[in-house]
Amino acid sequence: MYQNGQVDNKKAIFYGIVVSLFLFVFIILFSSWTVVDAGYRGVKIRLGEVQEVLDEGLHFIPPLITKVVKIPVREAKFQNKVSAYSKDAQIVEATFAINIYPQKSDIALLYQDVGPDFIEKLSPQIIEATIKEVFGQYKAVDLIINRQEAAQRIREVLTPRLKEKRLNLTNFDVVNLDFDDAFEKAVKEKVIAVELSKRSENLLEKAKNDKAIRITEAQAEAEAMRIKANALKSNKNLTQYEAILKWDGKLPTYMMGNSVPFINFSN
Repeated sequence: MYQNGQVDNKKAIFYGIVVSLFLFVFIILFSSWTVVDAGYRGVKIRLGEVQEVLDEGLHFIPPLITKVVKIPVREAKFQNKVSAYSKDAQIVEATFAINIYPQKSDIALLYQDVGPDFIEKLSPQIIEATIKEVFGQYKAVDLIINRQEAAQRIREVLTPRLKEKRLNLTNFDVVNLDFDDAFEKAVKEKVIAVELSKRSENLLEKAKNDKAIRITEAQAEAEAMRIKANALKSNKNLTQYEAILKWDGKLPTYMMGNSVPFINFSN
């Protein structure tokens, strides 16, 4: 019985070793393949050294000594705020939105030089410095009026600066501008004053136009009366014609002894 127990123990050990080897081989084979998803690139690293960049799809890698770091290369959109000074020393808090993606051919260099979070590390300082630089060229009121122009100028300056860092800019917008309460109140009062001034100018212009119309009408009427008076003065028959036009067709009921009808039929 003792010998049988020894045989059973040896079999158990043997089976354990076989199962362990099978599991080890399975793990090795399984870890020898990796999948790079759409919108990513895989940085292949062997013993701490960057080897190459893997495109999307299934890839074989040497097990144990090799790993793959998956880096997103899709366009990243984020929104943030930055405080800056205008040309007339007003504090401006700008909310901006920006779209960036890395140059896919330079993923390995970006990983080597900066790390996997290269966008978060490289872009904020460049963006903030560019916004402050451009905003400093505008007065605060001009920034309000020409916000889109300022945003376009920032895009033009920012694009080559990010490209130097192997990042591509696809869009930049100034979403909102916020000033201190005193300045916003002053701007609001100025806008109201300008609007009231425009209304007053419009009313004054309308009054001038109405006066000119009345003068023109009066002059026309006076001229018509002058022409009519001259015509009546030079042509007595015209006077009788005017009387006939105004006559209602009724003769006077009473007439004085020597009165003469107002229409002379003899003519």
